[in-house]
Amino acid sequence: MSIIDGSDGSADAAISYTNEFFDAAVDKIDDTFGKGFAKSNPALIGALVQASSANLSAFMQAALGIDPSIFDDFEAEPPPPPPKRPKGRR
Repeated sequence: MSIIDGSDGSADAAISYTNEFFDAAVDKIDDTFGKGFAKSNPALIGALVQASSANLSAFMQAALGIDPSIFDDFEAEPPPPPPKRPKGRR
């Protein structure tokens, strides 16, 4: 039996977030330092995944402390239209 079998979905969510953080860390490291740098520096991947998960945890803890009724009277304004492009060549 898997740890995920019969779960409420939180284990699936945790695995999914970890996979996303891992992929994002590898992409960011390779984009910053060159292709293959992440593979050569797994501790850096681990540090970024750990920081990402800590940030998510802090955000979720803060969100749990918010009284949802503060959004009861919230009315979102539509975003402003995009700026008009000047005519002619650039």
